[in-house]
Amino acid sequence: MITINPPDFLIKPLWILFTALLALSIYYLINIGNGHLPEKKRLRFDDKRILPALGALIAVYLFYMLMKKYTIVSDTVYAIIISAIIAYALNPIINFLERKKIKRLWGVLIVYISIVAVFFIVAFLVIPKSSAEIKRLVNNMPTYFEQISVMIDNVYTKYYSTLGELPPMFKGIEQAIVDNISGIETGLANALKGFVMAIIHTLSKFVSIVLTPILTLYFLVDKDLFKRKMKK
Repeated sequence: MITINPPDFLIKPLWILFTALLALSIYYLINIGNGHLPEKKRLRFDDKRILPALGALIAVYLFYMLMKKYTIVSDTVYAIIISAIIAYALNPIINFLERKKIKRLWGVLIVYISIVAVFFIVAFLVIPKSSAEIKRLVNNMPTYFEQISVMIDNVYTKYYSTLGELPPMFKGIEQAIVDNISGIETGLANALKGFVMAIIHTLSKFVSIVLTPILTLYFLVDKDLFKRKMKK
């Protein structure tokens, strides 16, 4: 028996069409049933609410599909959400400065400059030093493991020459250490690689990095105007 599978790009539209037809069928069946029921037992639908709700659901679905297909759309949405959260967190500080007779815009700029200053202090003083220490640790790791291996061999040789063969328990410990040396080295190298890849991934989110401070500034400075627009 030959089965025909529809193309992938047709599956989702077919599901949407099927869902819409099912909803319309249920709607009309209910209306037909209402014609055979007393007034008090009929199911009522408010068309003025159903159509906007249906339109909103379709818009949300289409927007979700755009976010999945185009990274710039999802980055923009995430930037708006993150900016709103940051603005909410910084708003008490801005309000405090405003009570101290500092204009809201100047208060926001003071907070921004303080954050940037802290960021540069961390970036130029802490991160390079930590990166250098991690790099040196990884570079010296083979030497450290070699020293551990030599130390184990020396202990084994001294014990064997004086007391004879090692007990089985100590043999197992020695073998476990030897077997895991290369695994530990590989794990540390992979961890460093993951750290570098995380930094590269962060830098690739250029749209979010640029939009977030700009939108946060807008939310903080024009807070009241933004609230009025949201209420409308």
